[in-house]
Amino acid sequence: MKKFAQSKAGKVVIALVALLFVGAIAQPGQQTANVSSSMPQETASQAASSSQADESSSGGASAEAPAAAPAGSADAPAAAGVKAHFIDVGQGDSEFIELPDGKTMLIDAGVPDAGQTVVSYLKGLGCTRIDYLVATHPHADHIGGLPAVISAFDIGEVWAPKATNTTQTFEAFIDAVRAKGLQIHAGSAGMDIVGADAGYSVSIIAPPDGVNSDDYNDYSLVIKLVYGNTSFLFTGDAPAETIAAAQPGHVDVLKVAHHGSNTGTTGALISALSPTYSVISYGIGNDYGHPTEKVLTMLTSHSQHVLGTGANGTIAIASDGTTVTASCDRPDAQVEPGSKGGNGSGGGSSGTAAAAAGAAAGAGTVVAGDESANDTVYITASGKGECYHRKGCSTLKRSKLVAVSRSDAEAQGLRPCTRCNP
Repeated sequence: MKKFAQSKAGKVVIALVALLFVGAIAQPGQQTANVSSSMPQETASQAASSSQADESSSGGASAEAPAAAPAGSADAPAAAGVKAHFIDVGQGDSEFIELPDGKTMLIDAGVPDAGQTVVSYLKGLGCTRIDYLVATHPHADHIGGLPAVISAFDIGEVWAPKATNTTQTFEAFIDAVRAKGLQIHAGSAGMDIVGADAGYSVSIIAPPDGVNSDDYNDYSLVIKLVYGNTSFLFTGDAPAETIAAAQPGHVDVLKVAHHGSNTGTTGALISALSPTYSVISYGIGNDYGHPTEKVLTMLTSHSQHVLGTGANGTIAIASDGTTVTASCDRPDAQVEPGSKGGNGSGGGSSGTAAAAAGAAAGAGTVVAGDESANDTVYITASGKGECYHRKGCSTLKRSKLVAVSRSDAEAQGLRPCTRCNP
């Protein structure tokens, strides 16, 4: 045996045996990881192959049972496919997207108090860098948390519309960008954040270049992500007519515009989009009555599944290029219409982010420095009206108008018009 081991043939056999042993150790991927907690970290291909759990959300809304918690390892291999996380930030917006090439994108980060919630969530996923950071428009419930995020992570590109504001929240965002030595890419329709040669695409489809409006929602960047045969549409607070004019076509996943308000959704738009999943980002008990019953009715008529962060908590939707699957914190909760005055229902709590925001100002209320308190709205010059309105409201066609800030209108005891829902 000793002579055989020393011979040329013996050395070859021993080497082959050693290679087979090493190969057996180096292939742990053959074993499927156990999954048990609420935020999934499985790859998109694993998510696509898993069967969906029983679903019982309003109007057919559905979601998988909660899956595995993220491992939290910064050097873990990137998941294949696309995974969009709709983070529960209360009455605001924040979406984090894991892209097929291992890069990441963050769209908005809720109000200032939600910033640490977003930071903690991303760190829990093992994120150390955000390659593309998008501020859809300069309202506090979208950009308020971005300074905390910019400070906490390595940032690649920053994208925002050609719109500025004079609020402290907007200035804090600009200061955070400058402190990192970053520059802002001014986005408008026709621009690509990621070109199709990457194997997927992220395109800005609205607003058109040169938009001029006194309503910051009109500047909202509308972003379409296409991967394989699937697509996602992120809409900020864009009005329905702007989204429709961009002609996005069918999408598999829709981030419903403006927290489910009447201004962001029409029956014709939802019919054209025919989304498989519609996701509404809102906080339980918000003062605006989001989402409205009218919008929920339209969504359930044209979308297979309707989910909302207020009811379902943080929602994750994955695509392998062919199939999309969803998971969330509270899969059995129903999305229900809100009501004016902060008494909205929704089948669940507003989540940790809403609680954090509520510690300072109360969930769903206007916080100091919030741009929503400084929006331009319109009231009748006679002073006899009971409501304030959006520009172009059909109830004001024959009235002489005066432009005032939202805070001034509310200080006069006026309430938002239920038709134009400013």
